[in-house]
Amino acid sequence: MVTLDSLPTEILWAITRQLDVHDRFGLLRCSRHFYALLLPILLEKLVIHRGKRIAPLVHTITTKPFLAPYIRSLLVYAWSPKDQSEIDDLTQYERLDYEISVFADDSGDIGLDYVNHDGREYNFALLNERVKSLTLSDRERRFWMKDLRDFNEDAWIALLLTLLPNLTRLDIQLPSFGKYVPWVVSRASNLSQPFLSSLSSVYLDIRAFDDGYFGSPLALPFFRLPNMRRFHSRRLIETWPLTGTGNSPITHIEMSCAWEMDGPRELVTICKNLRSFKYHLNFYASYHELETFSAQDIIDCLRHAKDSLETIWLDIAPVEIDDVERGFTSFTEFTALKYLRINRAMLSALDPWADPTHASIFRNILPSTIEKLQIAGIDEKAADELAMGVERHIVSALGQTPNLKEIVLKGNLDNASLDNVRHACAEATIRFRTQEGRYSLGRVGDGFEDPFPSDN
Repeated sequence: MVTLDSLPTEILWAITRQLDVHDRFGLLRCSRHFYALLLPILLEKLVIHRGKRIAPLVHTITTKPFLAPYIRSLLVYAWSPKDQSEIDDLTQYERLDYEISVFADDSGDIGLDYVNHDGREYNFALLNERVKSLTLSDRERRFWMKDLRDFNEDAWIALLLTLLPNLTRLDIQLPSFGKYVPWVVSRASNLSQPFLSSLSSVYLDIRAFDDGYFGSPLALPFFRLPNMRRFHSRRLIETWPLTGTGNSPITHIEMSCAWEMDGPRELVTICKNLRSFKYHLNFYASYHELETFSAQDIIDCLRHAKDSLETIWLDIAPVEIDDVERGFTSFTEFTALKYLRINRAMLSALDPWADPTHASIFRNILPSTIEKLQIAGIDEKAADELAMGVERHIVSALGQTPNLKEIVLKGNLDNASLDNVRHACAEATIRFRTQEGRYSLGRVGDGFEDPFPSDN
Protein backbone atom coordinates (compact mmCIF):
# COMPACT_ATOMS: atom_id res chain seq x y z
CA MET A 1 0.00 0.00 0.00
CA VAL A 2 1.28 3.45 -0.95
CA THR A 3 1.34 5.87 1.98
CA LEU A 4 1.73 9.63 1.97
CA ASP A 5 5.14 9.52 3.57
CA SER A 6 6.34 7.16 0.84
CA LEU A 7 5.51 9.57 -1.98
CA PRO A 8 8.32 11.58 -3.59
CA THR A 9 8.79 15.07 -2.21
CA GLU A 10 7.89 16.61 -5.58
CA ILE A 11 4.46 14.95 -5.56
CA LEU A 12 3.78 15.93 -1.95
CA TRP A 13 4.78 19.49 -2.78
CA ALA A 14 2.36 19.60 -5.72
CA ILE A 15 -0.46 18.18 -3.57
CA THR A 16 0.01 20.60 -0.69
CA ARG A 17 0.11 23.57 -3.05
CA GLN A 18 -3.48 22.72 -4.02
CA LEU A 19 -4.76 22.58 -0.43
CA ASP A 20 -6.19 25.48 1.53
CA VAL A 21 -4.61 26.57 4.81
CA HIS A 22 -6.99 24.52 6.97
CA ASP A 23 -6.24 21.29 5.08
CA ARG A 24 -2.51 21.98 5.14
CA PHE A 25 -2.61 22.22 8.92
CA GLY A 26 -4.62 18.99 8.99
CA LEU A 27 -1.94 17.26 6.94
CA LEU A 28 0.73 18.72 9.21
CA ARG A 29 -0.97 17.16 12.24
CA CYS A 30 -0.90 13.72 10.62
CA SER A 31 2.82 13.27 11.02
CA ARG A 32 5.96 15.19 11.90
CA HIS A 33 7.28 13.73 8.65
CA PHE A 34 5.57 16.62 6.85
CA TYR A 35 7.04 19.42 8.95
CA ALA A 36 10.01 20.14 6.71
CA LEU A 37 7.77 20.16 3.65
CA LEU A 38 4.77 22.08 4.97
CA LEU A 39 6.24 24.70 7.27
CA PRO A 40 7.72 26.80 4.45
CA ILE A 41 4.38 26.71 2.61
CA LEU A 42 2.24 27.42 5.66
CA LEU A 43 4.36 30.32 6.83
CA GLU A 44 5.11 31.81 3.42
CA LYS A 45 2.16 34.22 3.69
CA LEU A 46 0.82 35.24 7.09
CA VAL A 47 -2.56 36.94 7.59
CA ILE A 48 -3.30 38.82 10.81
CA HIS A 49 -6.88 39.95 11.36
CA ARG A 50 -7.84 42.30 14.21
CA GLY A 51 -4.61 41.47 16.02
CA LYS A 52 -6.15 38.46 17.78
CA ARG A 53 -3.19 36.16 17.21
CA ILE A 54 -0.37 38.65 16.91
CA ALA A 55 1.08 38.23 20.42
CA PRO A 56 1.20 34.39 20.33
CA LEU A 57 2.69 34.53 16.83
CA VAL A 58 5.43 36.98 17.77
CA HIS A 59 6.22 35.05 20.94
CA THR A 60 6.49 31.80 18.97
CA ILE A 61 8.84 33.33 16.41
CA THR A 62 10.93 34.90 19.16
CA THR A 63 11.33 31.57 20.96
CA LYS A 64 11.74 29.62 17.69
CA PRO A 65 13.70 31.94 15.39
CA PHE A 66 14.21 29.20 12.78
CA LEU A 67 10.60 29.88 11.68
CA ALA A 68 11.19 33.54 10.81
CA PRO A 69 12.99 33.06 7.44
CA TYR A 70 9.99 31.18 6.03
CA ILE A 71 7.74 34.26 6.20
CA ARG A 72 7.88 36.28 2.99
CA SER A 73 4.47 37.99 2.87
CA LEU A 74 2.49 39.62 5.68
CA LEU A 75 -1.10 40.91 5.55
CA VAL A 76 -2.30 42.89 8.58
CA TYR A 77 -5.77 44.43 8.64
CA ALA A 78 -8.60 45.65 10.88
CA TRP A 79 -6.47 46.23 13.97
CA SER A 80 -6.09 49.17 16.31
CA PRO A 81 -3.52 50.49 18.78
CA LYS A 82 -4.52 50.49 22.41
CA ASP A 83 -5.44 53.56 24.45
CA GLN A 84 -6.06 56.06 21.67
CA SER A 85 -7.04 58.59 24.34
CA GLU A 86 -3.37 58.93 25.32
CA ILE A 87 -2.61 60.81 22.11
CA ASP A 88 -5.92 62.51 21.34
CA ASP A 89 -4.43 65.87 22.33
CA LEU A 90 -1.33 65.56 20.18
CA THR A 91 -0.97 67.60 17.02
CA GLN A 92 -0.73 65.84 13.68
CA TYR A 93 2.97 66.65 13.54
CA GLU A 94 3.56 64.94 16.86
CA ARG A 95 1.63 61.89 15.73
CA LEU A 96 3.97 61.46 12.81
CA ASP A 97 7.14 62.25 14.74
CA TYR A 98 9.18 59.10 14.53
CA GLU A 99 11.13 59.73 17.72
CA ILE A 100 9.40 57.42 20.11
CA SER A 101 10.71 59.42 23.06
CA VAL A 102 7.93 61.95 22.36
CA PHE A 103 5.55 59.42 23.85
CA ALA A 104 7.85 57.89 26.47
CA ASP A 105 7.24 57.98 30.18
CA ASP A 106 9.54 57.32 33.10
CA SER A 107 7.78 54.29 34.52
CA GLY A 108 10.09 51.55 35.74
CA ASP A 109 10.26 47.97 34.55
CA ILE A 110 7.66 45.52 35.72
CA GLY A 111 9.63 42.74 37.36
CA LEU A 112 7.85 39.76 35.79
CA ASP A 113 9.78 37.53 33.40
CA TYR A 114 6.78 35.31 32.65
CA VAL A 115 3.21 36.54 32.19
CA ASN A 116 0.07 34.50 31.57
CA HIS A 117 -2.37 36.02 29.10
CA ASP A 118 -5.41 34.28 27.59
CA GLY A 119 -4.15 30.95 28.89
CA ARG A 120 -0.68 31.33 27.36
CA GLU A 121 2.61 31.98 29.10
CA TYR A 122 4.85 34.70 27.66
CA ASN A 123 8.59 34.90 28.27
CA PHE A 124 9.05 38.65 28.65
CA ALA A 125 12.67 38.24 29.65
CA LEU A 126 13.38 36.96 26.14
CA LEU A 127 11.25 39.69 24.56
CA ASN A 128 13.09 42.26 26.62
CA GLU A 129 16.44 41.15 25.18
CA ARG A 130 15.07 41.55 21.67
CA VAL A 131 13.63 44.99 22.35
CA LYS A 132 16.86 46.05 24.04
CA SER A 133 18.77 45.27 20.85
CA LEU A 134 16.38 47.47 18.83
CA THR A 135 16.18 50.58 20.98
CA LEU A 136 18.67 53.37 21.42
CA SER A 137 17.96 54.16 25.03
CA ASP A 138 16.72 52.48 28.17
CA ARG A 139 13.76 54.84 28.16
CA GLU A 140 12.67 53.61 24.74
CA ARG A 141 13.08 50.01 25.86
CA ARG A 142 10.98 50.50 28.99
CA PHE A 143 8.18 52.18 27.10
CA TRP A 144 8.05 49.48 24.39
CA MET A 145 8.11 46.72 26.99
CA LYS A 146 5.27 48.39 28.88
CA ASP A 147 3.08 48.35 25.76
CA LEU A 148 4.03 44.75 25.03
CA ARG A 149 2.93 43.79 28.54
CA ASP A 150 -0.31 45.72 27.96
CA PHE A 151 -0.71 43.70 24.73
CA ASN A 152 -0.89 46.82 22.59
CA GLU A 153 -1.22 45.47 19.03
CA ASP A 154 0.88 48.31 17.63
CA ALA A 155 3.85 47.31 19.80
CA TRP A 156 3.54 43.62 18.89
CA ILE A 157 3.15 44.17 15.13
CA ALA A 158 6.16 46.48 15.09
CA LEU A 159 8.21 43.86 16.92
CA LEU A 160 7.13 41.25 14.37
CA LEU A 161 8.45 43.41 11.52
CA THR A 162 11.90 43.32 13.09
CA LEU A 163 11.94 39.51 13.24
CA LEU A 164 11.37 38.65 9.56
CA PRO A 165 14.63 38.77 7.57
CA ASN A 166 13.08 37.53 4.30
CA LEU A 167 9.88 39.60 4.29
CA THR A 168 9.40 40.89 0.75
CA ARG A 169 5.76 42.03 0.78
CA LEU A 170 3.81 43.93 3.44
CA ASP A 171 0.11 44.79 3.13
CA ILE A 172 -0.98 46.74 6.18
CA GLN A 173 -3.90 48.86 7.27
CA LEU A 174 -2.17 51.39 9.45
CA PRO A 175 -4.06 53.51 12.00
CA SER A 176 -3.00 57.12 11.59
CA PHE A 177 -2.37 57.44 15.33
CA GLY A 178 -0.13 54.38 15.58
CA LYS A 179 3.44 55.02 16.69
CA TYR A 180 5.48 51.81 16.83
CA VAL A 181 5.10 50.59 13.24
CA PRO A 182 6.07 53.98 11.70
CA TRP A 183 8.94 54.25 14.15
CA VAL A 184 10.28 50.80 13.28
CA VAL A 185 10.11 51.51 9.53
CA SER A 186 11.79 54.87 10.04
CA ARG A 187 14.57 53.27 12.07
CA ALA A 188 15.09 50.65 9.35
CA SER A 189 15.07 53.26 6.56
CA ASN A 190 17.89 55.13 8.26
CA LEU A 191 19.87 51.89 8.09
CA SER A 192 20.45 52.04 11.82
CA GLN A 193 18.81 48.63 12.30
CA PRO A 194 19.25 45.43 10.24
CA PHE A 195 15.63 44.62 9.43
CA LEU A 196 13.16 45.11 6.54
CA SER A 197 16.17 44.96 4.22
CA SER A 198 14.42 42.46 1.91
CA LEU A 199 11.11 44.35 1.69
CA SER A 200 10.31 45.17 -1.94
CA SER A 201 6.52 45.73 -2.05
CA VAL A 202 4.24 47.66 0.34
CA TYR A 203 0.51 48.35 0.30
CA LEU A 204 -0.26 51.03 2.87
CA ASP A 205 -3.89 51.81 3.72
CA ILE A 206 -4.68 54.24 6.49
CA ARG A 207 -7.62 53.21 8.62
CA ALA A 208 -10.31 55.87 9.02
CA PHE A 209 -10.06 56.30 12.78
CA ASP A 210 -9.79 60.09 12.74
CA ASP A 211 -9.81 62.11 9.53
CA GLY A 212 -9.20 58.95 7.54
CA TYR A 213 -6.15 60.18 5.63
CA PHE A 214 -2.40 60.36 6.12
CA GLY A 215 0.41 62.55 4.90
CA SER A 216 3.41 61.50 2.87
CA PRO A 217 5.80 61.75 5.87
CA LEU A 218 4.24 58.48 7.01
CA ALA A 219 5.02 56.90 3.63
CA LEU A 220 8.48 58.38 3.17
CA PRO A 221 10.43 55.83 5.29
CA PHE A 222 9.26 53.01 3.01
CA PHE A 223 10.78 54.86 0.04
CA ARG A 224 14.17 54.80 1.76
CA LEU A 225 14.34 51.04 2.31
CA PRO A 226 17.16 49.58 0.19
CA ASN A 227 15.20 46.98 -1.83
CA MET A 228 11.82 48.67 -2.18
CA ARG A 229 10.41 48.58 -5.71
CA ARG A 230 6.60 48.85 -5.48
CA PHE A 231 4.59 51.21 -3.28
CA HIS A 232 0.78 51.19 -3.12
CA SER A 233 -1.21 53.57 -0.96
CA ARG A 234 -4.78 54.56 -0.26
CA ARG A 235 -5.96 57.86 1.26
CA LEU A 236 -2.73 59.80 0.82
CA ILE A 237 -2.65 63.59 1.19
CA GLU A 238 0.10 66.08 1.90
CA THR A 239 0.33 69.23 3.93
CA TRP A 240 4.05 69.59 4.65
CA PRO A 241 7.11 69.83 2.40
CA LEU A 242 9.45 66.88 2.47
CA THR A 243 13.20 66.82 2.28
CA GLY A 244 15.02 64.09 0.41
CA THR A 245 17.19 63.32 -2.55
CA GLY A 246 16.31 61.33 -5.63
CA ASN A 247 17.82 58.06 -4.49
CA SER A 248 14.78 55.89 -3.73
CA PRO A 249 14.92 52.55 -5.60
CA ILE A 250 11.11 52.45 -6.04
CA THR A 251 10.08 51.92 -9.67
CA HIS A 252 6.29 51.57 -9.31
CA ILE A 253 3.86 53.85 -7.44
CA GLU A 254 0.13 53.22 -7.16
CA MET A 255 -2.10 55.70 -5.32
CA SER A 256 -5.81 55.91 -4.64
CA CYS A 257 -7.78 58.93 -3.40
CA ALA A 258 -4.86 61.35 -3.17
CA TRP A 259 -6.52 64.65 -3.95
CA GLU A 260 -3.69 67.05 -3.06
CA MET A 261 -0.80 66.35 -5.40
CA ASP A 262 1.98 67.86 -3.27
CA GLY A 263 2.47 64.57 -1.43
CA PRO A 264 2.63 62.40 -4.56
CA ARG A 265 4.91 64.98 -6.20
CA GLU A 266 7.37 64.80 -3.32
CA LEU A 267 7.37 61.01 -3.40
CA VAL A 268 7.86 60.93 -7.18
CA THR A 269 10.73 63.40 -6.89
CA ILE A 270 12.78 61.18 -4.58
CA CYS A 271 12.57 58.18 -6.98
CA LYS A 272 15.66 57.88 -9.12
CA ASN A 273 14.14 55.63 -11.80
CA LEU A 274 10.33 55.63 -11.59
CA ARG A 275 8.92 53.50 -14.39
CA SER A 276 5.22 53.15 -13.57
CA PHE A 277 2.64 55.45 -11.97
CA LYS A 278 -1.01 54.50 -11.38
CA TYR A 279 -3.42 57.01 -9.90
CA HIS A 280 -7.07 56.62 -8.92
CA LEU A 281 -9.24 59.52 -7.81
CA ASN A 282 -12.87 58.78 -7.04
CA PHE A 283 -14.64 62.05 -6.36
CA TYR A 284 -17.48 60.18 -4.71
CA ALA A 285 -15.29 59.74 -1.64
CA SER A 286 -15.21 63.43 -0.76
CA TYR A 287 -16.65 66.60 -2.26
CA HIS A 288 -13.50 68.39 -1.11
CA GLU A 289 -11.57 66.33 -3.65
CA LEU A 290 -13.66 67.72 -6.49
CA GLU A 291 -13.19 71.30 -5.30
CA THR A 292 -9.41 71.12 -4.88
CA PHE A 293 -8.39 68.77 -7.70
CA SER A 294 -6.66 70.18 -10.76
CA ALA A 295 -5.93 67.88 -13.68
CA GLN A 296 -2.80 69.88 -14.47
CA ASP A 297 -1.38 68.78 -11.12
CA ILE A 298 -0.99 65.22 -12.36
CA ILE A 299 1.41 66.17 -15.12
CA ASP A 300 3.29 68.52 -12.81
CA CYS A 301 3.57 65.70 -10.29
CA LEU A 302 5.09 63.33 -12.85
CA ARG A 303 7.35 65.72 -14.72
CA HIS A 304 10.38 64.79 -12.61
CA ALA A 305 10.15 61.25 -14.00
CA LYS A 306 9.38 62.18 -17.62
CA ASP A 307 12.54 60.50 -18.90
CA SER A 308 11.94 57.17 -17.14
CA LEU A 309 8.16 56.62 -16.90
CA GLU A 310 7.01 53.82 -19.19
CA THR A 311 3.47 53.45 -17.79
CA ILE A 312 0.99 56.15 -16.76
CA TRP A 313 -2.41 54.87 -15.63
CA LEU A 314 -4.93 57.55 -14.65
CA ASP A 315 -8.35 56.50 -13.37
CA ILE A 316 -10.44 59.56 -12.57
CA ALA A 317 -14.22 59.57 -12.18
CA PRO A 318 -15.55 60.72 -15.58
CA VAL A 319 -18.83 62.01 -14.15
CA GLU A 320 -17.15 65.03 -12.64
CA ILE A 321 -13.99 65.50 -14.66
CA ASP A 322 -15.78 67.72 -17.17
CA ASP A 323 -16.03 70.26 -14.36
CA VAL A 324 -12.36 70.28 -13.39
CA GLU A 325 -9.80 72.80 -14.46
CA ARG A 326 -8.92 72.75 -18.15
CA GLY A 327 -5.47 73.45 -19.56
CA PHE A 328 -4.30 69.87 -19.07
CA THR A 329 -0.96 69.62 -20.85
CA SER A 330 0.03 66.69 -23.02
CA PHE A 331 2.20 63.63 -22.52
CA THR A 332 4.59 64.36 -25.38
CA GLU A 333 7.45 65.26 -23.04
CA PHE A 334 7.39 61.75 -21.52
CA THR A 335 10.01 60.34 -23.83
CA ALA A 336 9.98 56.77 -22.44
CA LEU A 337 6.18 56.38 -22.23
CA LYS A 338 4.86 53.13 -23.71
CA TYR A 339 1.52 52.56 -21.98
CA LEU A 340 -1.03 55.30 -21.31
CA ARG A 341 -4.44 54.81 -19.73
CA ILE A 342 -6.81 57.80 -19.44
CA ASN A 343 -10.54 58.48 -19.21
CA ARG A 344 -12.49 59.69 -22.22
CA ALA A 345 -13.44 62.94 -20.47
CA MET A 346 -9.77 63.54 -19.71
CA LEU A 347 -9.04 63.25 -23.41
CA SER A 348 -11.45 66.13 -23.99
CA ALA A 349 -9.72 68.13 -21.28
CA LEU A 350 -6.36 67.59 -22.92
CA ASP A 351 -7.37 69.54 -26.02
CA PRO A 352 -10.88 70.94 -25.50
CA TRP A 353 -10.80 72.98 -28.70
CA ALA A 354 -9.88 70.11 -31.01
CA ASP A 355 -12.50 68.68 -33.32
CA PRO A 356 -13.04 65.16 -31.91
CA THR A 357 -13.74 63.81 -35.40
CA HIS A 358 -10.50 65.18 -36.84
CA ALA A 359 -7.34 63.14 -37.28
CA SER A 360 -5.66 65.47 -34.80
CA ILE A 361 -7.56 63.98 -31.85
CA PHE A 362 -4.19 62.86 -30.44
CA ARG A 363 -2.18 65.80 -31.76
CA ASN A 364 0.10 67.23 -29.10
CA ILE A 365 -1.05 64.53 -26.68
CA LEU A 366 0.78 61.27 -27.35
CA PRO A 367 4.55 60.82 -27.56
CA SER A 368 6.01 58.92 -30.48
CA THR A 369 7.11 56.15 -28.11
CA ILE A 370 3.55 55.11 -27.17
CA GLU A 371 2.84 51.40 -27.74
CA LYS A 372 -0.46 50.82 -25.92
CA LEU A 373 -3.32 53.28 -25.44
CA GLN A 374 -6.37 52.60 -23.28
CA ILE A 375 -9.32 55.00 -23.11
CA ALA A 376 -11.96 54.22 -20.48
CA GLY A 377 -15.16 55.81 -19.22
CA ILE A 378 -16.69 56.07 -22.68
CA ASP A 379 -20.41 56.82 -22.57
CA GLU A 380 -22.83 56.09 -25.39
CA LYS A 381 -23.08 59.65 -26.67
CA ALA A 382 -19.30 59.97 -26.96
CA ALA A 383 -18.64 56.56 -28.50
CA ASP A 384 -19.37 57.62 -32.10
CA GLU A 385 -17.14 60.69 -32.07
CA LEU A 386 -14.30 58.94 -30.27
CA ALA A 387 -14.41 55.94 -32.59
CA MET A 388 -14.30 58.22 -35.62
CA GLY A 389 -11.39 60.17 -34.19
CA VAL A 390 -9.41 57.00 -33.44
CA GLU A 391 -10.09 55.65 -36.92
CA ARG A 392 -8.92 58.84 -38.63
CA HIS A 393 -5.79 58.96 -36.51
CA ILE A 394 -4.88 55.45 -37.63
CA VAL A 395 -5.64 56.17 -41.28
CA SER A 396 -4.18 59.67 -41.56
CA ALA A 397 -1.83 60.41 -38.67
CA LEU A 398 -0.26 57.14 -37.56
CA GLY A 399 3.14 58.59 -38.35
CA GLN A 400 2.86 60.62 -35.15
CA THR A 401 2.72 57.36 -33.14
CA PRO A 402 4.76 54.87 -35.20
CA ASN A 403 5.17 52.42 -32.30
CA LEU A 404 1.46 52.09 -31.50
CA LYS A 405 0.63 48.37 -31.23
CA GLU A 406 -2.59 48.19 -29.21
CA ILE A 407 -5.72 50.28 -28.58
CA VAL A 408 -8.26 49.43 -25.89
CA LEU A 409 -11.61 51.20 -25.55
CA LYS A 410 -13.69 50.63 -22.43
CA GLY A 411 -17.21 51.76 -21.60
CA ASN A 412 -20.69 51.68 -23.07
CA LEU A 413 -19.69 50.51 -26.53
CA ASP A 414 -22.78 49.07 -28.21
CA ASN A 415 -21.82 50.94 -31.31
CA ALA A 416 -21.59 49.92 -34.96
CA SER A 417 -18.91 52.54 -35.66
CA LEU A 418 -16.39 50.35 -33.85
CA ASP A 419 -16.32 48.08 -36.90
CA ASN A 420 -14.50 50.80 -38.83
CA VAL A 421 -11.94 51.10 -36.04
CA ARG A 422 -11.40 47.34 -36.07
CA HIS A 423 -10.86 47.39 -39.82
CA ALA A 424 -8.42 50.31 -39.64
CA CYS A 425 -6.47 48.63 -36.84
CA ALA A 426 -6.32 45.36 -38.75
CA GLU A 427 -4.95 47.17 -41.80
CA ALA A 428 -2.29 48.84 -39.65
CA THR A 429 -1.52 45.61 -37.71
CA ILE A 430 -2.65 47.23 -34.46
CA ARG A 431 -4.40 45.07 -31.90
CA PHE A 432 -7.84 46.46 -31.05
CA ARG A 433 -9.87 45.42 -28.00
CA THR A 434 -13.05 46.64 -26.36
CA GLN A 435 -14.25 46.16 -22.80
CA GLU A 436 -17.82 46.71 -21.70
CA GLY A 437 -18.54 48.29 -18.36
CA ARG A 438 -19.82 51.41 -16.73
CA TYR A 439 -17.92 53.43 -14.19
CA SER A 440 -18.83 52.40 -10.65
CA LEU A 441 -18.69 55.08 -7.97
CA GLY A 442 -17.17 54.09 -4.67
CA ARG A 443 -15.00 51.32 -6.03
CA VAL A 444 -11.31 50.75 -5.37
CA GLY A 445 -10.28 51.68 -8.88
CA ASP A 446 -10.22 50.12 -12.33
CA GLY A 447 -7.11 47.96 -12.54
CA PHE A 448 -6.16 48.56 -8.90
CA GLU A 449 -5.69 45.73 -6.46
CA ASP A 450 -7.06 45.67 -2.92
CA PRO A 451 -5.43 42.98 -0.78
CA PHE A 452 -7.67 43.56 2.23
CA PRO A 453 -10.83 41.46 2.68
CA SER A 454 -13.99 43.56 2.48
CA ASP A 455 -15.36 42.06 5.68
CA ASN A 456 -13.16 43.88 8.17
